[in-house]
Amino acid sequence: MKHWGRVTNSLDSKGRVSLPPRFRVAGVESYVLNRGLDGCLYLYTPEQYEKTLETLHNLPGNKKNLRFFMREWTKHTTDVVPDKQNRILISKELLELAGLKKEVIFQGANERVEIWDPERQEQYTRRFHEEQALTFEDIAEIFD
Repeated sequence: MKHWGRVTNSLDSKGRVSLPPRFRVAGVESYVLNRGLDGCLYLYTPEQYEKTLETLHNLPGNKKNLRFFMREWTKHTTDVVPDKQNRILISKELLELAGLKKEVIFQGANERVEIWDPERQEQYTRRFHEEQALTFEDIAEIFD
């Protein structure tokens, strides 16, 4: 399933947040939550996560950087099962890694959903534009 769009939800004091309806996948009873890149978390269906693991498995195992990345990638991975209110529980470790506090942004990102702290996402976006000096038009050229 492909994901797009953006939804903001509140995180409760126990680290639970409601999975927005647009990012729920029919027939999926659990999801895989993982540390993402750029300061966010990644949420996958188990099938989508298996595809990422297959990609990693096919990379050369003799490269030190790749072995390190594989260990870092998989050590924070956890299964999450939505409760009756469709809330998922985010571990304290992952909350800290992503800097999540009160509000979280669910951002569709094709094969996965990203979970961001709003301030961190804004800083990341601003810093990227400054460092890369790219405009939306520059990025949109990939569609031409």
